[in-house]
Amino acid sequence: ANVAGLNIVKRDRESYLGNKFRMYFVDPGEADRILGLRLSGATVESEDALVISSSGEIRTVEISANAMRSGGSVTHFRCFMRDVTEIKAAEEDEREREEDERRNQAKNEFLSRMSHELRTPMNSILGFAQLLEMEELSERQRNNVRHILRGGRHLLNLINEVLNISRIESGAISVSLESLAFEPVIEEVLGLIKPMAEQSGISVEAPAKEQASQWFLGDKQSTIQILINLMSNAIKYNSPNGVARIRIENVDSENVRLMIEDTGPGVPTDRASRLFTPFDRLGAEQSKVEGTGLGLAHSRRLAEAMVATLEFDSSYEGGARFLLALPTGRSMSLEESASSRVASSTRYTVLLVEDNQANIKLIESILNARGDISLLVSMQGSLGVEIAKKHNPDLILLDSNLPDITGAEVLKEIRADSALQSTPVIVISASNDKDSLATFHKYGVVANLSKPLDIEQFQDALNSLLKSERNHAA
Repeated sequence: ANVAGLNIVKRDRESYLGNKFRMYFVDPGEADRILGLRLSGATVESEDALVISSSGEIRTVEISANAMRSGGSVTHFRCFMRDVTEIKAAEEDEREREEDERRNQAKNEFLSRMSHELRTPMNSILGFAQLLEMEELSERQRNNVRHILRGGRHLLNLINEVLNISRIESGAISVSLESLAFEPVIEEVLGLIKPMAEQSGISVEAPAKEQASQWFLGDKQSTIQILINLMSNAIKYNSPNGVARIRIENVDSENVRLMIEDTGPGVPTDRASRLFTPFDRLGAEQSKVEGTGLGLAHSRRLAEAMVATLEFDSSYEGGARFLLALPTGRSMSLEESASSRVASSTRYTVLLVEDNQANIKLIESILNARGDISLLVSMQGSLGVEIAKKHNPDLILLDSNLPDITGAEVLKEIRADSALQSTPVIVISASNDKDSLATFHKYGVVANLSKPLDIEQFQDALNSLLKSERNHAA
């Protein structure tokens, strides 16, 4: 036995030699089978087996063995064992990952297809019910029509939320992050939910003006959607004559947090871990409160798409509290605001195709500081191609390693579109593979920047390219 073999079974030479071959196997029958093959003169090649060390650790080995003969008889065997435990574990992880991806893709395709197909009959149900509502009806008939409309709209909300979740999970959602003031966003949210609050007898409290004057980095429509979902829950699951409120606090110099609170019964501790599970209403389906069980799951996915976080505060007493943490935005002075309005006609559209959220956040921060760029983001290559064709951006920032298709394939499809043949593309890559770089340059890449990103170099490239775009437009 050599050192490598002894390391596998964690023994020294003295305690290893002289024992039966089968005692080192988890299944002694496996050892007997291998011995039988060799006694018959057969060669064993790359067979997997489980062996056990002196400490009880089980390792996966790949065994190759052959019989040595003299005068037509088998005199001894040679056995080679290679420890493949880590390799097999990695292969199993990869198989499980591929299977998970296959199941998720099948689920998302099914949900998306069914959601779209359900819209057609829903259009007829709601459309004709609304026409009926306009007719001269008896009070009983009018109540019946209202029930049809209420149930139809509830079902439509469910369809929309299922579709939204499937789109987010498949990466088919893009957000445009920009510096926004809280005040107009919260005003819009409260304007939309106040009728519901008044009908339920719930008071709504807005944040203090000095809090609402702060700025954050986010996608306006996604933030509004999240706050509507949270405030709607704060109203629906509140106590009679309760309060639903939004408060804002600074976490640190880089993050700001919204707290959405209610004075209801709260969430039982044993159910809190299921709050963000799609379709799980934590038993509320037995109550009169309508819902789909998708609002919180949808909100968290929207938050993640914005590089934000949404959590439930289990330490809060006196009701329920949700915490939405967002990056701090930059407010503009009057001069900057005026300058921005003047330059708005020359804003650039930049498409970022990148699947790493940390990299997305970095580039968004860099571009946000300029104030003249509208950013589109795709976390998948195929979706990036669709967005490029739809929006015809002034510049494309392309990651070389994407989850669905390669950056080179994205570039090839972009260049196949006549409107995008001359669009400047910067490749941002962690790889310096010469073949990949040659492929990119074949399709007319203007720059290839490596990760970690040299921000100064990146800004120089942006300034040069966007300046030339402006001059070309002029």
